[in-house]
Parts: sequence; structure tokens; C-alpha cells
Amino acid sequence: MYQISFRTVFLKQAKRLNKSRYNLLKSKIELLKNPNSYYLLKVHKLHGEFSDRYSFSLDYSFRVTFKFNSKTEIILIAVGNHDIYK
Repeated sequence: MYQISFRTVFLKQAKRLNKSRYNLLKSKIELLKNPNSYYLLKVHKLHGEFSDRYSFSLDYSFRVTFKFNSKTEIILIAVGNHDIYK
């Protein structure tokens, strides 16, 4: 199981989500703690300038980006539509 940390930007973006997306985010963060759930989340490695990061879909429009800080910690970086990749 991983510990989850949050960047300040992520927390600000999460606060702006509507209630249903925010609740979905909380449930998917719980799944993210367990590596066996990555298939359900469709976790994938990003490419290019974000090659040190991973992503999963919150819903059809929204994504969450994160990176592994250590063997026991994940840092959530951003949540939003595809503009978070810019």
C-alpha cells in the first residue's frame, strides 16, 4: 500500500471540482493506494516532457497525474481536463 501526498496545486484544483467528481476522486485515490487496482484505474505512464509522471482517468473528461516519490509514496500533481498536460 502506498501513502498519498498532494501538491498544493492539486488540492486547489480538487476543491474546484463539482461534488460528484470530488466524491469520485476520493474513491479513486483509495484505489490508487493499492497497486493491484491499477488495472481498474487504467494507470499509464506519460511520454515526452511528462515522462516521469503517470495518469489515470477520473471520468471521460478529467485526468489525474501523479508520480512515484519512493517505493511507498505517491504524489498527486494535478487534476483536470487535458489542459493539465500543458
